[in-house]
Amino acid sequence: MEELLIPAKAKNVDGKFTKNDVLSVSGEFGIVNQIALKGKSSAGESVLLYSVVNWGDAVYTKSPLKEAPYGIIKVNQGRAGIVSTLYAVYTLRQHLIVPVFLELYFDSNVRLNNYLKPLVNKGAKNDMKVKNVDVLKGHIHITPNVVEQARIAEFFRVLDDRIAAAKKKADLLKLKKRYYLQAIFGQRLRFKGFTEPWQQRKLEELCIRVGSGGTPSGQHPEYYNGKIPFLGISDLSGRTVSATQKKITQKGLDNSAAWLVPKGSITLAMYASVGKVAILGIELATSQAFFNMVIPEKTCIRDFLFSRLEKADICHEWLPLISTGTQPNLNAAKLKDWELKVPSTQERKTIGEFFHALDDLAAALARKIELLERRKTAYLQRLFV
Repeated sequence: MEELLIPAKAKNVDGKFTKNDVLSVSGEFGIVNQIALKGKSSAGESVLLYSVVNWGDAVYTKSPLKEAPYGIIKVNQGRAGIVSTLYAVYTLRQHLIVPVFLELYFDSNVRLNNYLKPLVNKGAKNDMKVKNVDVLKGHIHITPNVVEQARIAEFFRVLDDRIAAAKKKADLLKLKKRYYLQAIFGQRLRFKGFTEPWQQRKLEELCIRVGSGGTPSGQHPEYYNGKIPFLGISDLSGRTVSATQKKITQKGLDNSAAWLVPKGSITLAMYASVGKVAILGIELATSQAFFNMVIPEKTCIRDFLFSRLEKADICHEWLPLISTGTQPNLNAAKLKDWELKVPSTQERKTIGEFFHALDDLAAALARKIELLERRKTAYLQRLFV
């Protein structure tokens, strides 16, 4: 590395840069303006001794991260700025190495950790005991052809642009769905051909609850490591639950408060992550932390009700249904009597299908992003030693 980089010595002694120009080094976002990233500057009273970071300079931060316990190395691909003296700044010999190529090389935590571990000693306070010049004592394996480096960097730039574009579409779709949830269920927006007033109904009139009552939960070892999928809060990560992280035994199901809930039911979190909702794509067991609703098929209410529950606001609609205590918990008895407005069968079918289509599109975008990110990881592993 010392053949490719040299320690930078430029300081902000002339005051050209201010606190507004302080940079942060992020494992996720790279080198970015601190205020843009965190909303405020954490710089000291004076920034005159801060190190100047020009475009293409590399910065080593001696702050450990979970996946990078020896610190991280990033390259500035944005505007020039300054960093505190806790960071080490290096100037690249750009006739030997392309800046973006160096960042790509250390994009892998495995390569990063393998490089830094022999060079860095950790202090008692988990701080890094290493001189700036010694960070360059290690070896990296790269192509010496800068044209090839540039082409590799451009390849990943195109890939990153595709990932960013897909994420932007996903974020925009979330905003659109939020708008439609408010507008449609607030009846400010209705589908063509529907004019009939919506009817006030109680939740218990629209579904059959599964899982009320039960004996106290047990913690017996024989209850776990079985074959029956058991729902946890972390499993509610999308519209449909098709797998769970935990499984219980038949004995656990028979001797605890767990209940078997049929496929196609709607489940609503009543304790942790209050209001989180999902449709069960498989038959599974749940604890009393969930309000489980079996929906009569001919009513066309399932997709409508799922979206209506997504729209519910914990600060307003759920507030009267929450039991007092150290943490907000939905009261099951009050939830059964919760009143909501429901349209005709055909209109609820149309609304349900509309939001189902939006969710399918969001899921497709999520799969596309995951595929692109996995592809990037694979290419990074194959193109770098």
